Amino acid sequence: MSNLKQHVDNLFRGYRETAQVRDMKEEILGNLEAKTADLIAQGWDEEDAKHHAVASITSIDGLMDEEVKIAMKPFLLDLTQWTLIFLLLAWIIAIPSRAVGAGVLAQLVIMISLICVGCWYVILLLLMRHNSDGLRLVHRGKLTRIVRVVWGLWIVFLLICWLDVTGMLFASNIWFGRPIEISGPYQFAVIVYQYILPLLSLIVPLSARTALRILPRHERGGMA
Repeated sequence: MSNLKQHVDNLFRGYRETAQVRDMKEEILGNLEAKTADLIAQGWDEEDAKHHAVASITSIDGLMDEEVKIAMKPFLLDLTQWTLIFLLLAWIIAIPSRAVGAGVLAQLVIMISLICVGCWYVILLLLMRHNSDGLRLVHRGKLTRIVRVVWGLWIVFLLICWLDVTGMLFASNIWFGRPIEISGPYQFAVIVYQYILPLLSLIVPLSARTALRILPRHERGGMA
């Protein structure tokens, strides 16, 4: 029943391997194996029994909504470094978009964000020189749910932006049944970049996901 173990390992992906996590994994795996064996005894096919057992547990957020103690200042410094990297990459990608009206604004917003985040990074460096790490308790499960919400909102935002661009560029052609014509490479590039620019907002969910990914690196003293 190796696929049951793989499912349990996937459920606990992102959680630091502690005694509590190991015990919980063993308990859940035992329950799944017992459920599978019971279904097989009732005449179920083995694969169907495994799929049914796996479908009964798809999340452990409620079971593992524990508090972890982290060094907040090093955590924020690490997260800020990653955010600066994301912003720098976005600024580089947006350079050719200056040919598009919205591209100039996008580059300006990214540049201002780089300056603000850079200043915050310097402040964190100064704070770390004069103070302790600033231990704080963080709800891992709550942070996981926040990250999921951020990704969901970003997808909705992206779809709205793309619908808006499509409407501005092609709505009249679609409405009146006229063919969509692209006069040349420049117009094609302008259209493509109007669809690409909203993707630069990927910085926000990526930073949120990075916060969850680097959390175990800054844990101190195990679970609370």
